[in-house]
Amino acid sequence: MKTTRGLRNNNPLNIRRGPSRWMGSRDEVQDLRFCEFKEMRWGFRAAFRLMWTYWKVYNRRTIAAIIERWCPPTDAQNDTGAYIVSVCRSVSQRMGINYYSSTPLLSPRPQDVSELRLEEQQRLWVAIVMAMAEVENGHAACQQCKGLEEAAKKGLEMAF
Repeated sequence: MKTTRGLRNNNPLNIRRGPSRWMGSRDEVQDLRFCEFKEMRWGFRAAFRLMWTYWKVYNRRTIAAIIERWCPPTDAQNDTGAYIVSVCRSVSQRMGINYYSSTPLLSPRPQDVSELRLEEQQRLWVAIVMAMAEVENGHAACQQCKGLEEAAKKGLEMAF
C-alpha cells in the first residue's frame, strides 16, 4: 500500500503550509502545499495547537464547529457533513459513549481542565485527532502506521 501524503509528511491531519513555521518542521521540504514534520509527534503537536486555537480564539466548542473550520463546506472538494459524522462515530467507539456533533468540548489544554477530568479529556482529544487522521488518510493507512496513537498522545503532551 502506498503511504498517504499526510502520513508521508508526518502531518496526519494535512495541515496546509502558511507563513509561519511550526516547531518540528522539516528543514528541507518537498511538498509545497502541506506542512512536513520531522516526526509524527510534531505533526500531532501542531494539530493540537490548532485545535486549541479554534477552541479558545474562534470559540469552536463542538466537534462539528471545529470540523466546519478545519474542512469548510465552502471548499467544493469537502464533504464536511460526512467528515463530522465519521469523526463522531469513531470518537464514540473509542470513548465507549456517544459523542454527537453538538456535544460541548472542554479545552484540550491540560491547564484548563480539573485534575479529576484530565485523563478523560486527554483520551477524548486523542480520539478526536485520531478520528480526523483516519478521515484525512484512510482507516487502512492509519491501521498500518505503527505507533500512530502513541505519537498523538506525545503530540498532546508536547503541545502544552
